[in-house]
Amino acid sequence: MIVHAARLTGWSWVGLLLAAGCAGSATPAPATPAPREVQAPAPPSATKVEARRRVILFVWDGLRPDSIDPAVTPELARLRDQRGVNFSDHHSVYPTFTMMNAAAFATGTRSDAHGFYGNFEYQPGPAGKNAKGADMDYAQPFFSEDHAILLAIDAYYRERGSALLRSPSLFDAAHAKALRTATVGKAGPAFLMDYRPSETGGSILDENVAYPRSFAQALQAAGFALPKNAQFHPYPEGALALSKRLQRAYLVLEEIAPVVPALPPVDVRRGALHLGARLGEQA
Repeated sequence: MIVHAARLTGWSWVGLLLAAGCAGSATPAPATPAPREVQAPAPPSATKVEARRRVILFVWDGLRPDSIDPAVTPELARLRDQRGVNFSDHHSVYPTFTMMNAAAFATGTRSDAHGFYGNFEYQPGPAGKNAKGADMDYAQPFFSEDHAILLAIDAYYRERGSALLRSPSLFDAAHAKALRTATVGKAGPAFLMDYRPSETGGSILDENVAYPRSFAQALQAAGFALPKNAQFHPYPEGALALSKRLQRAYLVLEEIAPVVPALPPVDVRRGALHLGARLGEQA
């Protein structure tokens, strides 16, 4: 069964769960050709399963129910009206902050259970850098939509017998069954779905990082541009270097950013990759 939640407002991310081993079967949607297939690393202690099924969870930013129209969005309308389930009284968790609702989606609980309360936090004590490689001052309120910050907070809480999320997550349940998972989306909320990838074996790609390092290297080998800040992540195996052409391309994009419309991160990476190739030809 494919389920579509009709009212998704106030937050922005896309979570992708690839689960190999769920029971049952589903009618597959038409395949969309991809440039190259990149295999996510197998999770630790994976067990053989008889049935294979992929479960995909998409979350759209501010998708109003009246935005879905057969003439404008025929596939989504078909999913809602014919092939799925329409939750007509579905609401965001209040207050409708990005990270509050991401935590609710990750755990299926409210903030009094999972313990995450907003996009900004004040928690003196942790130490470390943010996704850009800059030192953080946790004595000041900080913006939590950053994987490096989330890792630092979680480490601080774990030293005190707690955790970033106090409730088990959907991905925790998947990993307990030796299922493979991947998360793709917005920095912060997407990472919150699987914020301990070094322990779970999950794969993550957001605006700042690709994890684990082997996954990032596979993306590079397949010709995909990595997020600029991936070079600052402290991978256990060592730092990851971006190609010189890609670094030059990101620098050029930063210089022209004030005079061009803002682009989504995926378009910036795509543009950097193409621009890097052009700069390489002209070097």
